[in-house]
Amino acid sequence: MEMEGEERIAHERVLAEVEKISAARRKAMPALAAEVAEQLQKLGMPHARFTFDHKTIEAGPQGIDRIRVLFSANKDRSPEALDKVASGGELGRVMLALISLSAGSLGLPTLVFDEIDTGVSGEVADRVGLLMKQMARQHQVIAITHLPQIASKGDAHLLVTKDHEAEAVTSTIRPLNSEERLQALAQMLSGRKTSKAAVENARELLKRR
Repeated sequence: MEMEGEERIAHERVLAEVEKISAARRKAMPALAAEVAEQLQKLGMPHARFTFDHKTIEAGPQGIDRIRVLFSANKDRSPEALDKVASGGELGRVMLALISLSAGSLGLPTLVFDEIDTGVSGEVADRVGLLMKQMARQHQVIAITHLPQIASKGDAHLLVTKDHEAEAVTSTIRPLNSEERLQALAQMLSGRKTSKAAVENARELLKRR
């Protein structure tokens, strides 16, 4: 009987704690959803809607909340489960928006983005690069990218190459000087054989960084 009483008391304490956590989550969800939607609009999705579907479940390791992210990029469609409706480019931008909003509170000194810009190009790529640049004011940001709009925004440009001639493939990373960076961006714009127009476009990207 004594053990049953202790179990009951412990259970009540756990329920009280998970209720507090659940209340904090419910309170934070509307503001976070609005902030993410605002970031997505800045990232080229003017009609993006982002919200949370919340249900209360039996207490477990994650508390008493079952939360699903709902998303829509189009004004004529209701938000649905993010993993079901978002394209690769949309999913990357949602992740970027979430990371940009949470990095400060999580105390992350360094952020590494491995081709998070997949599926975007043109003006959208430029907006993604600008957000990364803003994040770099508070964190060290390392972006692995094939997009010149994003590569041009960095404070430094590191070139990664692979040597396939040796028995074991080796990778080399080295910083580029100003002229090398210009040529690298031009190649990203036009391919290995750079044109005068590509060089001028690369020069313009660096002016706008």
